Amino acid sequence: MPNASFICIEPWFNTADKVIETGYFKDKEGIITLKPNYEFDCKFSVKFFK
Repeated sequence: MPNASFICIEPWFNTADKVIETGYFKDKEGIITLKPNYEFDCKFSVKFFK
């Protein structure tokens, strides 16, 4: 949003869509599918500088 006093960072653990995609997550390359009651943990860090 222009002139906003904040930024929004959305953690996303995958690659960008290809030019031709079906639009369904189940078809997305590299998507991680978990069985019920399973967990997936990952971390990322952000470094701000001027």
